[in-house]
Amino acid sequence: MNRIALFTVAAAAIAAPAFAEPATELNFVRDGVEYHATSVEQGGVRLINGYEVGSNRKFNLRVQDGYVTGDYDGDSVAYTAPVKSPRAKK
Repeated sequence: MNRIALFTVAAAAIAAPAFAEPATELNFVRDGVEYHATSVEQGGVRLINGYEVGSNRKFNLRVQDGYVTGDYDGDSVAYTAPVKSPRAKK
């Protein structure tokens, strides 16, 4: 999984509404690769756990205070969280 895909996962999780069910499903395709994940808020930390469909490579991310940390297939990752942009009004 490249950084763009990890960025996409974090962005999707941040965009999930705070009043959603305890776990929000995140299923998407990026650069031809399908990902399935869940996102849940616990004590001010968003936890994102999922896998890459096909290879079954797992990832676990923590989004807190504008930063993402975690692991992807056993490798540590850390980067600035994407900023949620406001949606344009129609």
